[in-house]
Amino acid sequence: MFKTSKATRKTKMKYQQSNKGRKKHNAANKKYKQTIKGKAANKKYENKAQYRKYGLTTKQRISMYIKQNGCCYICRFPISYDDIKTDHNHKLKGIKSVRKLLCHRCNVLVGWVESSPELINPVLDYLEEHKIP
Repeated sequence: MFKTSKATRKTKMKYQQSNKGRKKHNAANKKYKQTIKGKAANKKYENKAQYRKYGLTTKQRISMYIKQNGCCYICRFPISYDDIKTDHNHKLKGIKSVRKLLCHRCNVLVGWVESSPELINPVLDYLEEHKIP
């Protein structure tokens, strides 16, 4: 295996952390993610991340998706498998933390309500006050 010197690695890291280097790296990364190989690598990474984060295998997640008929559990809006989010309890770890699959909008809403439940009534009052007759 080809070894690089410590000085060369340091220079390369400095360049990658500069604005010019970061822009060039991001552009190359974006272009790679659009290739078939890049899409497959990204999907593989996402599957591993789901397992690492929740202990949820791809088969288990697909099974949940099918049981929910390809829809968000809350709003029932049909959503693609790639776009659906795994809702989980932040206080628990692993597979026990997984609740359901949600669309992005409902997932954000659940997180917000969970962290600030006292704001639900003021928000509902505000919407009622500004309701169009």
